[in-house]
Amino acid sequence: MFRHQIGVVAFILTAFAVTGCGGESKTPQTPRGAAGQNSFSSSARFAAPFGTIVPDRIAIIVMENHNFDEIVGRTGANGLTLLAPYLTQLAQNDRLATLAFGVSQPSLPNYLSLLSGDSFGIHDDNASCYAVPAITPCDSFDKSNLVDSLEAAGISWAGYFQSMPHAGFMGNRYPTRGDGLYRQKHNPFPYFKDIATNPKRVAKMKTFVQLFNDINNFSMPRFSFIVPDECHDMHGSVPFCPAPGLIQAGDSEVQQLVQAMLQSGFFTQRSLIFITFDEGDFSNMGCCDSPPQLGGGHIPMIIVAGVPGAITSAVPYNQYSILSTIETLWNLPKLGYTSDTANVKPMLDLVP
Repeated sequence: MFRHQIGVVAFILTAFAVTGCGGESKTPQTPRGAAGQNSFSSSARFAAPFGTIVPDRIAIIVMENHNFDEIVGRTGANGLTLLAPYLTQLAQNDRLATLAFGVSQPSLPNYLSLLSGDSFGIHDDNASCYAVPAITPCDSFDKSNLVDSLEAAGISWAGYFQSMPHAGFMGNRYPTRGDGLYRQKHNPFPYFKDIATNPKRVAKMKTFVQLFNDINNFSMPRFSFIVPDECHDMHGSVPFCPAPGLIQAGDSEVQQLVQAMLQSGFFTQRSLIFITFDEGDFSNMGCCDSPPQLGGGHIPMIIVAGVPGAITSAVPYNQYSILSTIETLWNLPKLGYTSDTANVKPMLDLVP
């Protein structure tokens, strides 16, 4: 089924390139070849376990609420124009997990899973118990997390959140009217006690203005957690962004983010960008220690590497697998369910 899907994607992209989709502009390609190589460091590789690279930098971009088949190769009503041309292009030309799933439903447990390897049995989108002003009901966890592991290893990190009003913002949403654009449920850092109560760590939750400044000033940390706002992550928000056009807006946002990083000399040949969705709509499929019958559905999951390579994997993966990959490549301790190596596999077949 999924091999057939990729074949369909290839056919659609070929038609898209030849016909121009009836006058639609073509999506610019990810920098590759001579022009792209100028933007990458030529420093030598170092071997990690299993012969994979030790990444200079890793970034995660998290999108929202769409199934694999709604994004990869999906066309509009005319049957020719791709709804997400850039993500479809990445799926064909980079490293695609064809059997990736969200850990659970709704959003929050998947974000927690990326940072801690555990959803803690959460099936809600409550605010953090450290939110300012305080909100009830709320969720919080006095648990080890990736920030602990990164800092112990001397690896720099930051979270970047579009429409967050300023660095270190601890509010549940912004603006406060309607659904807001920035939502705390899409930011896992404030839910962990040893992050939320540490001002130096809280200050590393930054805005998108700071993200692009850091990219342009060659000051991006080694680990970046990047979340567009609700108008650009394909989620939608009342009254700011109605449903029509959300996929297209999100696809363009991913393109802007990925190309900005790829074109930066700070993003080396030994760097990785994970693009994942939190969950799919209308499905409870799961794998890899997801709660039984409460998985997050079949989602797109793509790795963009400094070294080009069109690779697909049909190994079952979820957000725990992304965290396991980071832990494996940087030799960090296994957190939560990533320690269950029989069921949660690092994505090493997709890493250069």
